[in-house]
Amino acid sequence: MSLQKKIKELEYRIFNLEKSLDLLSKKLSQVEETLPFYYNESQEDQTLNAENLLSMKDACSLLNINETKIMEWVKKDLISFERVGELTYFDKNELKILFRKMMIQDLE
Repeated sequence: MSLQKKIKELEYRIFNLEKSLDLLSKKLSQVEETLPFYYNESQEDQTLNAENLLSMKDACSLLNINETKIMEWVKKDLISFERVGELTYFDKNELKILFRKMMIQDLE
């Protein structure tokens, strides 16, 4: 293969690589533009309000039940929880609503 032919082949490869790089750059820009929208949306869902969170111990005291009962409710998906490290927290308002529902069911 002659030197001129090799040079032309390399120029063609470089041209194709530049086209691919431009396309990739455009796609990356599109992702960067849409990423904040999705990131902000998920951040709003995960915002924890520390004032409404109760530790396992506090939740047990509030409801006058033991940890086993609360974990039964968690397994039955009656209440949700948040983990921070190894600690488990519950939403105070959600616990109150659940407790009211259970009291009403017991009365019926």
